[in-house]
Amino acid sequence: MKQKQYIVRRAAQLGVLSAVFALSACGGASPESQPGPKLAAKSVSLAAQSGTQLSDYQDAVQRIFVAYFGRPADTSGLPFFEQQLLNAGAPTTVQGINQAYLTNPNVKALIDFFGTSAESQALYPGTTEEFLTAVYQNLYNRAPDAGGLAYWSAKINSGELTRPNAAVSIMAGAQSTDIDIISKKTAVATSFTNSLDSAAKIEAYGGLSANATVRSMLNQVSNSTDLQAFQATLTATITSLVNSKLSTQAQSIVTARCTPCHSASPTISGFPAARIIKYDSASDIKNGASGIALTVSLQSMPQNNMTGMTDAERATIAAWFAAGAP
Repeated sequence: MKQKQYIVRRAAQLGVLSAVFALSACGGASPESQPGPKLAAKSVSLAAQSGTQLSDYQDAVQRIFVAYFGRPADTSGLPFFEQQLLNAGAPTTVQGINQAYLTNPNVKALIDFFGTSAESQALYPGTTEEFLTAVYQNLYNRAPDAGGLAYWSAKINSGELTRPNAAVSIMAGAQSTDIDIISKKTAVATSFTNSLDSAAKIEAYGGLSANATVRSMLNQVSNSTDLQAFQATLTATITSLVNSKLSTQAQSIVTARCTPCHSASPTISGFPAARIIKYDSASDIKNGASGIALTVSLQSMPQNNMTGMTDAERATIAAWFAAGAP
């Protein structure tokens, strides 16, 4: 059930979903004309015989996320897509997955899922040249050289290479310092996902704004990046995400539970408009953080809890104030 919920959520975020592929992956029914489930079942057996485990796909999944989204995998997506690769009997390397795209329908469906997603298409728009330039910039922090641009353009324009598979193909063909950049970006991506070790951190890494923030962090990684030193940047990024989420949650709670009374235009009858303490704006809420936190913790506000503030909301307000009322 959790996997099905994750599929639906990812479908909304990514903007595309092969219903047959996704439902068959988590036990749902699919038309008999689709070979996906049968191929997956056979592949699982082969994978089990070879001793392949979910963790063997961690590096590949992170590389796929970096290739198509420019960011690390989230804590639900990592095991989910590891499982899909295992079910497909896929190789455990990006190079192997790139080759399997041509012969394994389940691997092709999975890569196409990434490559045709709304998030990936937003990252890689435009003409073939613009598309390839964006891929190179995301992967290698540089524009493609003339030879590389001509080579990949010819493959795409001739139909030999599909756009959905291009990012993995280009990553699989990395050479020289490009290999180092991808390796370091993957290492940072893995460290980032592993650092999401609390419910607050996991929840904070969700949504377009959070994705953009983490993408910007990963764009800072180059082949000369000191991974140990970069951990400070990674930690600061996660803290920023958590604080941003807390701020949004706290403002929403105050607006719903406190502003109906504390406003220039109260929506609860019996309260005058000329209130000394008002929470009509984000700055009002931030400036009144200490008073909000105190009265909420003492449960003296909302008055008689007339707006129905919950214990969970009070805990969020306390966490927000403890974080410095970001």
